[in-house]
Parts: sequence; structure tokens; C-alpha cells
Amino acid sequence: MAGTDNKVECSGGSVTRLVSWNVRGLNGPVKRTRIFTHIKKLKTEIAFLQETHLRIGDHNRLRKAWVGQVYHSSFNHRARGAAIIIHKKVQFTASETISDPQGRYVFVSGHLFGTPVVLVSVYAPNWDDVNFVKKIFSLLPDLNSYHLILGGDLNCVMDTTMDRSNPKSVPLLKMSQTIAGYMTQIGCVDPWRFLFPDKKEFSCFSHVHHTYSRIDYFFTDKKLIPAIKNIEYSAIVESDHAPVILDICFTYNYPTRSVWRLNTTLLSDVNFCQFISCAIDNFLLTNKTDSISPSLLWETFKVVIRGEIISYSALRNKERKKTQEKLIESIQKIDRQYAKAPTAELYREKLSLKTKYDLLSTEKTERDLVFARARFYEHGDKTGRILAQQLKSKSASRLIPKIRKTSQEITVDPQEINSVFHKYYSDLYSSEFPHDDSFMSTFLANVKLPTVNIDQKNNLDKPLQLQEIEDSIRAMQSGKTPGPDGFPVEFYKKFSSQLSPLLFNMFNHSLDQSTLPPSLTQAHITVLLKPDKDALDCSSYRPISLLNVDVKILSKVLASRMECIIPDIISQDQTGFIKGRHSFINIRKLLNVVHSPASEGNPEVIISLDAEKAFDRVEWNYLFAVLDKFGFGSKFVSWIHLLYHQPKAAVVTNRIISEYFSLSRGTRQGCPLSPLLFILAIEPLSSVLRSSQLISGIKRRGVLLTEYKVSLYADDLLLYITDPLSCISEVVKILKEYGYFSGYKLNFSKSICFPVNHMADQITVTDLPFCISKSRFKYLGINITRLYTDLFKANYNPILKKLESDFQRWSVTYLSLTGKINCVKMNVLPRLLYLFQSLPIFLPKSFFQSINRLLSSFIWGGKRPRICREFLEKPKKDGGLALPNLQNYYWAANLQKIIYWFQSPHIEWCEAEANSCKSTSLLVLITMKSPFSPSQFSSNPVVTSTLKIYNQFRQAFQLTDFSLETPICNNHLFPAAKLDATFKQWQDLGIVKCSDFFSSTIFFCQLQ
Repeated sequence: MAGTDNKVECSGGSVTRLVSWNVRGLNGPVKRTRIFTHIKKLKTEIAFLQETHLRIGDHNRLRKAWVGQVYHSSFNHRARGAAIIIHKKVQFTASETISDPQGRYVFVSGHLFGTPVVLVSVYAPNWDDVNFVKKIFSLLPDLNSYHLILGGDLNCVMDTTMDRSNPKSVPLLKMSQTIAGYMTQIGCVDPWRFLFPDKKEFSCFSHVHHTYSRIDYFFTDKKLIPAIKNIEYSAIVESDHAPVILDICFTYNYPTRSVWRLNTTLLSDVNFCQFISCAIDNFLLTNKTDSISPSLLWETFKVVIRGEIISYSALRNKERKKTQEKLIESIQKIDRQYAKAPTAELYREKLSLKTKYDLLSTEKTERDLVFARARFYEHGDKTGRILAQQLKSKSASRLIPKIRKTSQEITVDPQEINSVFHKYYSDLYSSEFPHDDSFMSTFLANVKLPTVNIDQKNNLDKPLQLQEIEDSIRAMQSGKTPGPDGFPVEFYKKFSSQLSPLLFNMFNHSLDQSTLPPSLTQAHITVLLKPDKDALDCSSYRPISLLNVDVKILSKVLASRMECIIPDIISQDQTGFIKGRHSFINIRKLLNVVHSPASEGNPEVIISLDAEKAFDRVEWNYLFAVLDKFGFGSKFVSWIHLLYHQPKAAVVTNRIISEYFSLSRGTRQGCPLSPLLFILAIEPLSSVLRSSQLISGIKRRGVLLTEYKVSLYADDLLLYITDPLSCISEVVKILKEYGYFSGYKLNFSKSICFPVNHMADQITVTDLPFCISKSRFKYLGINITRLYTDLFKANYNPILKKLESDFQRWSVTYLSLTGKINCVKMNVLPRLLYLFQSLPIFLPKSFFQSINRLLSSFIWGGKRPRICREFLEKPKKDGGLALPNLQNYYWAANLQKIIYWFQSPHIEWCEAEANSCKSTSLLVLITMKSPFSPSQFSSNPVVTSTLKIYNQFRQAFQLTDFSLETPICNNHLFPAAKLDATFKQWQDLGIVKCSDFFSSTIFFCQLQ
């Protein structure tokens, strides 16, 4: 494996800055903020901190926005404490950590930019403790395999003459001698003394003795000396110790090009907004002429305004830092003078400068804290980003320490890692469309698809409206990472009135020229490792495309037009990204098939197809042919052609940005239009599979016979197959034919065949090209089991176990009562609600009692509740805190399906459930007197469970009486209607329910 040897080279690498600092406590918010501000000002990438004084539960305070990794040891009191903090941009992979329970040291072994290192932060006792030194060195791993970098406050000088401001002719402490002996033995040095053998510099000032000493050090492996570019002691400010700065150059730490992004906090600065508004007006006054095209004007505008923003920010930061930096320089100068020749006058001047610095630093810190507290007070306990950030577990790191180049070769070189990803995505987005498109034309010609009507076509083709652009800007979600140009959506929202006309003109000009301005074609691809995947394989990473907001605005306009007509041209089998359709529809349909009485004559299976990178492989020639097949107008298609004309992307890994490469297939990620285009592209496949006479679907017999063949949620495709041994060849043939020109590629190893009946259990892996799972499989996040009674165990138990661990993790985070309840709304409720909506499982009262106990323990910190649940569940207007009543949500989610029975009886799953009732109708069962036994009327557990939940709801709210809304026909409680055809005639005339016999409360016979 490349890069794993012990040799350290510095050629070609960038400097990594390490800082060791005794901070003398981080508990106070002002002190902690000042310390971290100074650490950031020093451009620290790895910080070795001593005397953090933080207890175990307080270490979340070390996790700042720029911090990627934190390793710490704590004492059981607010004393001692050592920590190593690593910037999120530093490529470090930890392999082992050792923390001292006494809070004296923390060891971290791992690879730093591919170099094996041991990082150690030490706070030594302030007495001569040889045993402590021996313990430290006994814990070091084999230094033949690692390079040691030890930083810390050792509380002893290594040279009594050079390391004290008042030299004493006294022998070295035994601790100092022991350290020196070990360092010689293991081949380590004090790099500062190595580079400056005759220089005096001090790291600590004693206010009691008015003396300086050098007791804060870095010790490193001798092999690192050629890689050390600088080591120095900074000024003694914030603490009575100076930060020790060490710059080391690693070969694989490549210089990175930072991507500019607008700091959105500037948009709350009135002066800034006025400045930018004037800059926009001035720019247009100077540059908006007939000789400059709207596209060129827009590109120039972004460059100019970016420059104005950078200059404004730089000037503001420069003015703020200037006074503070001058004070630091003066303090450092006075310290050096005072160390050489201490006088009362110098000491007074030192105190005066230090006071000025403290006042200035504290004033700024307190101002920032007031703003932060105000923001937290306003948003911290509310369901939003701040609360979500407090609750989320450690996120997946964006750093990629190594990747597989070939089957045998692994690289740790960040530049090579970036190149490997560049090639992977360049290949992925390269078209493989066949030269001859006749096969595609024949395929589409044989597919029967609905087309958009003339009114819909005219609406899609109408000219772009300025109001549409303004509406799209308003509708876009804030808080998202911007694209390569760095302008977030908040910028467009703030200056919408000035920017919308520019965008309007630019979009129309681009359409006329059939090309977008260059910046609108660009995207950055960042990658995130998928859970439980091989971190060495490029395909294990999820690509996230960052598009510029201006091009997303145009896509949003087109998507808003298209989403209105999609439900009319896409079959009911597809439920993904379509208004009014939900994933529970597919799951309900699936449960009806699996758990209704199966056919015993033929084997029945359900096949869950896994498409490889489905959205990324859509061929554009095929996509536009499909749009033509659906009858989209030429003007609207021209807009889509514009978006897909010569787009390009660059891959960002480890803060390295690759060269741009061209895209020639795939729907553009992050584009609001992409999901709609994809479901259009896959609809012909759905239609062919559905209509093929050679593929037998699964039939379920009730009152009527229903056949099921296909279910889709975007690219999640389910096939319902009877007699798969005779049908599967046709399925594979259709998939291969479709994939030949569309880009669709089936991943056979991840596609699953699920036997439905006993005859299907006889099918083996050799019979079908798919994996076989006989007990369960996962579909849309739900575990589908052979036995209906296993659904609870397969789905609820993992959620409950995860909730328990989450509550335990959140307990160390300070949250107010309101914050905890909002946490339940934002994090707990959605997880349970998805199960409530997807699975019609009867949950007894005891289940909700156990959940409520779990919630109560979290809300009240394991203590006795101080406010009863009923009051917490009341709406805020009634004095409550709107704590979700989970059982009410459970009932509402299941009652929703009963409403579907009433209002949408012709939906496939509603028909199936209605057909399962042989002696009566569903409407009779939900209006008859409760309770009753649902199993008397249906053998479908989906129906019986839903009715049991409905009975439970009616009893809870004392709604058990018979309802006059009960139907007259097909009613087991009124057999005469089945025997006498007159009642059928009544039904045709509108007399359908028993309530139709009444006018108000008067029976029709009594009416005169």
C-alpha cells in the first residue's frame, strides 16, 4: 500500500500547524470563546490542550464548527484535563486512543496525511514525579512503526540555564533527567532547542515570582526534523502560558484551493445589505447596455459582486483585528524585555497592555456570546437546524484517507485519491448510447403511453414569467450549501427584487442562444460514505452535486409547471415524487399481496430490483425521446435541452478540487427537475412489464380477481410474478433491452427474490439470477416478513432500541423542557409516524404506555415528572407544550386509510381490501356497532388489523354505536337488500345509506 512506510518527506507538501497550549481552564463561556478564537487566529490545525478543567460530560463544548475530531481525558473534578483537537480539513485516521482517568494525558495513534504518528498531549504534575514520566513512555506504541509528536506542559525545564529567566546553578529535576534519557533512547528531540541551541525563549510567566520559564514543549521523532518548517512561542495572552507553534510539512498534505462562499450572517447586517444594494444599482447603471448580452451581464455581475463582498468583509475584519494584533506584538516585546531586565516600570506597562488586551478581547467575546445566546434563545429550543445539530450523532467524515486504485493497489495520496474519483465519475457520466437508435425507436413505438393534452401543452410552453422566478426564489429552501459560485439562496431571497429581472433576461437570452452562461453549467461533486460500505471502493460513496442557485431557480420554474401534469400521465403504480401519492400506497399493496391467501397451484414470488446508479445513468437521447413520446411541446423541451447542454462537474475530495469534466448522461443531482424527469424515463419500462402477456402477475381472488405486476417508487421497482421459472427469462429480456439504450443497469447481486407461497420455497438460487431471501426483505425502509405477526418484531424493535440509545446520548446534551419536547416532535415522532403510516399493525395500550415511560424518562432526566402528561400534550394556546400524543398519531395514520376506503374506492389497494370482504362491505364494517370480530368478515390481516385499530379508536372515544351512514346494499345486517332487487333500484336513484331515509331526524314515512 502506498504511503505507509516510515519515511517522512516534505517535498511538495503543505504545512500542517500544530499548537500546544496550557489554557488554564475552559469552563467559563467567555474564557472558552476567547481561547478558541485565539486558537483559530493562530491558524491551528491540530491543538494539544492542557488543563481544560472539563469533566466527561462537558467535552461537547470542544466541538466547534471547524473541529473534526476530539480526543480527551478528564479528571472527576474541574481540574487537569488533556485534549487533542483536530481540524476537520486535516486528513487523520485514528486507530487507537488511550485516555488517562486522572486527566493527565491522552494518546492517539493513527495516520496523519498517510504518515503513521502517535499524538500525545500531556499535563505533567508540578512536582518531581519520575514514575509519571515512566508511565507515559511505557504506554507508547512501537516507535519503529510510528512517529512520535508529543506536546504539553511538562512542568519542568530541560536546561536550568537556558530555560529560566533567572538561571540557577541547581541540578535538573529527576523528571527532567528521565525525560531526556527516554528521548535519547527512542530517538526524539525538542525541535525548538534543536533549531535554536543558543536562544532563550519562555513559555510561562509566574506572577508570584515575576519569572519566566520554558516548560511547554513539543517533542518529535528525529526523522521529522527535515519536515519541520517552523517552531516558535507565541505571546503569553489569554493564559499565563504561551502557545507553542510547530509547522510540519507532510508530503501528502497538498495545498488546497478554498472555495469562496458568502457568509450568510452578513445578510443580517443592515450596512452590508445597503452596501450591496447600492453596488448592484451602480453595476447596472455602468454595465447594462445594448452591447452587452444579458448572459454576459449576469456572469460579470457575479464576479463584480463577489469582489465587492470580499473587499467589504476583508476591510471589516482588518479593522477589527488591527488593534488586537498591535497589542499582542507589544505584549510579546515587553515580555522579552522584562525577562532580560525586570523593572517595576516594565511590569506596570506589561499589566497595562494586558488589561487593554483583556478588555478588548472580552468585549468582543461577550458581544459575540450575546448574539449567539440571542440566536439560541430564539431558535435553539425550536425544531430547526440548531436543535438538529445538538441532537445528531457524529456525522460521517468528508475526509477519505485511502482508496483502491486497482484490485491490488491502495493509495493514501490525496491527489491520487481525487484522480481516482475523477476517473470514476467521469466514466459514470459518460454516455454509452448506441450509435443506432432504431432499437430504441422500435421499443418506444410499441409502448402505449398517455400524452399531455393541448391545454397542458400550452401551459408548459407559455413564455417565462417574472413572477415565476420570484415565486421559485421564495419557495427554495434556505440553509443549503451553494454551488461553485458561492452565492447561497439567502442572497437571492434578500435581493430578489433586484436580481429577478436580471435572471429573467438572462434565462430568455440563454434560450434564444441555446446555451447557458458558463457558470450555470458547473457543479461540484462531494462524496459521503454510505453506511456499512467498503470505504476503499468509489462506488460506496454517495455523490452530492452542488449546483449554482441561479440554474436551480430555472429548474424550479420548470418543475413547478411539470408537477401539475405528472399525475395525469404516470400510472398509479409509480408513487415517487408525485403529488398526492405516498410510499405507504406501495407498502400497503405489497402487504395485501404477501398476506392474502396465496395460490397453491403455482409458485409466487416478489422480486425487488436494484438498479445500479439509476439516476446517474439515464441516457439523454433516450430521455428526450421519452419526452417526445409523452407529447411535451417543443418550447418546454427546449428549456430542458438548455439545462442539459454541455454541463460539467468537478469532484471535491479532501478539499482538493479536480479538473472539470463533461457530463453526457444522468439526471443532474440537486436539480428540482431531476426526479420528475427520472420517473418519466422509467415509465416506459413499467408499461412494458405491466402489459407483457408473457409475464404472469400475482392474482388475488376476493369478490373480484385482481392481478398485480409492478410497483415503483422512483427507481425502487417491485415485480409480482407467478410461475417465475417460465416468466423470468422474459423479465430479464425486457430489462436488458430497456437498459441497452436507456442506461438502466440491473444489479443482480443486490436484487432480491422473496417467495410468497410454499411452492415458491422450492426455487433455488440456481433457478433465478437473483438472491433469494425466504424470511424477509427490506422495501422503502420497511422490513417485509412472511408472517404478519413478525412485522412488529422486525420493524418496531429496532426503532425502540435505537430510541433508547439516542435518549441516552442526548441526556448529556443540555436541553430545556421545551427543547426536549421539540426533540420528540422533530426526531422521535417522524420515525414512529412512518411505521404508523406504513404498517397496519394493532398496537395495544401497553405499547404506548411503555413508549410514554421512555419519553417521560428522557424529558424529566429519569426523575419523577413535575407536570402530568395530559397538560404537556395540550396545545400551547391552552397552556400546554404540544407534546405529541403518539397514540393519537397512530390512530390518525390508520384512520387515513379508512378515509381512502370511502373517498378513493377504485385505487388498487382499496379494491383489494374491499374484495377481501365476501359477505359484506368495508363501509358496513366501519359503521356497525362496535366492538365486533373483524376476522368473521375477512381473512386479510391488513383489513382485520385496520378494523381492530378502528374499534380501538371508537372505544377510546366512546363512538361504539351504530351509524346511519351504513349502506343499504351488500349489508350483512340487512339480508333483504340481497334478495330484493328493489333496493338496487333505490341505490341507482341515490338512496344509498340508511340516513337517506331521513330528513333531519324525521323518517321519510312520517313526512307529509
